[in-house]
Amino acid sequence: MILASSLASFGKSKCCCRGEKGIYFIDLDKAMPYNGGKESESVNKSVDGESIKPKHYNLNYRRAEVQEEQLNYTEALRLYLQAAEGYGEDDNLDRATALYSAGKMCIVLAQYDKAVDYLTETQAILNGDIQANQVNLSAVYNGLANVYYCQGNYDKAFIWYDMALEIVEKKLGENHPVAAHMYDNIGRVFWTQKKYNEALEYHFKALAIFEKNPSKDYMDIAKIYNSIASVYFEQDKYDDALEYLLKALAIDEKILGKDHPGTATVYNNIANVYREQDKYDEALKYQFKALAVDEKILGKNHSDTAMDYNNIALTYGYQGKYKDAFTYYLRAIRIDLDKFGPEHPDTIKCLDNLHTTYERSKCEEPFEDWLARQGITPP
Repeated sequence: MILASSLASFGKSKCCCRGEKGIYFIDLDKAMPYNGGKESESVNKSVDGESIKPKHYNLNYRRAEVQEEQLNYTEALRLYLQAAEGYGEDDNLDRATALYSAGKMCIVLAQYDKAVDYLTETQAILNGDIQANQVNLSAVYNGLANVYYCQGNYDKAFIWYDMALEIVEKKLGENHPVAAHMYDNIGRVFWTQKKYNEALEYHFKALAIFEKNPSKDYMDIAKIYNSIASVYFEQDKYDDALEYLLKALAIDEKILGKDHPGTATVYNNIANVYREQDKYDEALKYQFKALAVDEKILGKNHSDTAMDYNNIALTYGYQGKYKDAFTYYLRAIRIDLDKFGPEHPDTIKCLDNLHTTYERSKCEEPFEDWLARQGITPP
């Protein structure tokens, strides 16, 4: 999602596409598909041609896939872990698949420490199994990079994305769709570093690959549109940002539906563009649409929901509705402190936004004293 960051003048907001719903995964579970328990002479292949299908059918894994498709991420996580426990020593790759999928669910649920544990265990299995191929290892590298991105450790994320990309380019080539996912993820890191020209270069490189792919995946294209829009937003090119966001929204609403976290991301990004254009009522309409989806699917204590609260608060602050702004900022900050701690970029930005809004409200009580009365200790 777009996260608004305050400047001293309470000026332009800054966008931040949240990792949980924006980043790409290389799917081990799709690279190693189950065959419904039936053996076949037609062996399933990974993307680089090596046979890596699981040897044994696992009902819990299939149930987990269904729960994931239905956006029941907590239940999917539970079932993926049960699937992993059900595999023996001779089923290492099957266990790796289940653990990797559990790691993905932990990222979606903002359980980052657990995600690192499961992904690291997956990496250890793949490193020790001669049947495992390098593309699968690159998927784990990408997953770890996703965790560090979500935690705001962008330099570390870049290192792991680059390691994954090196394998993908070597094994699959620079024009493979998996490489395009990597380019987009790296573009997001450049975006966090305010290297906007480099970010656009990588995003458009990814877009060109997806558009030329005969089996065009419109969801991949929609995500690139959103990435490009985020860069244009930072460059104050709001009309260009809105053009790409509306393209992304048309795809997401058609394919994902209106009650999907991915669609909510676009709602929130559109809202932030409208806010910068002083269209506050339009902005709030889209922000509350995003909030309704995230609270329903991800829960009221999720980091993406915290960003919704932050963005709504910023719009209320622009309107001079300071009491409403304080209410939503405090909700966001409490979640960020719980999920990330005081040093995370999201926590810092939200506190900065609140501080600036408080100063504009001309409240007489010192900000630190007021914040302490809310049960929050300034970092």
